[in-house]
Amino acid sequence: MTTGITLKLLQEKRKLSQEELAYKIGVVQSTIGNWERGKSIKL
Repeated sequence: MTTGITLKLLQEKRKLSQEELAYKIGVVQSTIGNWERGKSIKL
């Protein structure tokens, strides 16, 4: 399972929108979308 899929599943489990998750972790919403599509993941 990819990081993006895992992120999306956890987001859905906690009933968070991309915007809410982004706010909680201090990034912009488009970053969450990119991560879910497998782009721009910097650990």
